[in-house]
Amino acid sequence: MEMFVIDPNNSAITMHKGDTGAYYVALTRSSGEAFGENDRALYTVKQGANIIIEREYALNDETLGNGRFLIAFRNSDTDTLAAGSYSTEIRVVINPIRSDGKIVDGDVVRTITASKSTLTILDVLKEV
Repeated sequence: MEMFVIDPNNSAITMHKGDTGAYYVALTRSSGEAFGENDRALYTVKQGANIIIEREYALNDETLGNGRFLIAFRNSDTDTLAAGSYSTEIRVVINPIRSDGKIVDGDVVRTITASKSTLTILDVLKEV
């Protein structure tokens, strides 16, 4: 049984180990200005201070629209995670500064307060 549930009240995700799922995020700037071609969103899943998953998304996607991106979980993302609760967040980085290909800072770095939530991984009871 595949299960991928997002609580609409707090964006908490619940899924079984190894399952897949995806959801769209739409962000806008408080100024109403469009995101630039270099602006990024960083989606992070943590267990305590340890980063388990970190993904970078362009915020000016021509196909999805400005400020929209798709967060997708593949089987390999959750297959080896222990059952339990992980914290999640989205940070917006305007004009990112990189070191060794990774974003380390930017002109503006903001954590979207409403994006702070949880990812709960459930054990698979029996493979079919």
